[in-house]
Amino acid sequence: MPHINNSECDADPTCARCAGGVPNLSSAAITGNRARAAQRAVRVLPLTTLFLASVVGACGSATVSVTPPTPTDAAVSDTCAALKESLPARLQGLHTSKTTPESDLTAAWSDAASNVVTLRCGVESFDTATGDILSVNDVDWSPVERERGTSFVTVGRSVTVQVDVPMALRPEASYLVPLADALAAAVSLAN
Repeated sequence: MPHINNSECDADPTCARCAGGVPNLSSAAITGNRARAAQRAVRVLPLTTLFLASVVGACGSATVSVTPPTPTDAAVSDTCAALKESLPARLQGLHTSKTTPESDLTAAWSDAASNVVTLRCGVESFDTATGDILSVNDVDWSPVERERGTSFVTVGRSVTVQVDVPMALRPEASYLVPLADALAAAVSLAN
């Protein structure tokens, strides 16, 4: 499908709608690790509340409703603001979208087909033991399967981050690869 007046997408060969490209779904950096049990998990909002997107134009021109967490520690908010500043503009062919309400604790990426990946920083965590841990470029995640996709929750970080990927975007874990470097730099390991 040709794009309509969006020069930003013309220059992006990974934009499937505008340039006919196919997103790079390399999973070479993703490894599973059953040996480590999760020390932390997160209460995860249902994906249905996070994937409310209204597309207002061509690639990357969406506003996405994302409920921000409510951390009480200012250090968490500062860490999340630093993380948001370092997040990539594109995520496997998806373009940065505005979030509503605006918050340093949330981010989103979308495409013209209304596929939306959301990030929430500073979500509430609690100690528990879960199953598999997925390690992506030295960032550990606990995947939580949902009806509409997968929620990935960081494990062993000073601030807990949740990334929600819809089922339509496969493989879901490949969307963590571009986020891992920014997350590792902005969010330190837990003590």
